[in-house]
Amino acid sequence: MSENDDKARIKELESQVAELKAGLKAVELRTQPPPKVPTAAPLEGYAQSTYRLIDKMSVPQHILREMQAAVPDEVVRQIAKDGRK
Repeated sequence: MSENDDKARIKELESQVAELKAGLKAVELRTQPPPKVPTAAPLEGYAQSTYRLIDKMSVPQHILREMQAAVPDEVVRQIAKDGRK
């Protein structure tokens, strides 16, 4: 075999190695478990008074329904479009 044949064979083998490495990487990715999704920490360790204050900060559903009925959808769209608060 000549030197050119050797170089061509080396390049061919290197490309095969690169393909095998890519295939191995794909197999490794498929066999790994999916990443864990971060979750918010539960409200633990707070005093009961803190829980009551948090509950008072939320808006009751009947008030939300009244607000929704009072403001037309087109006004909300316009506010969102203009970026006004």
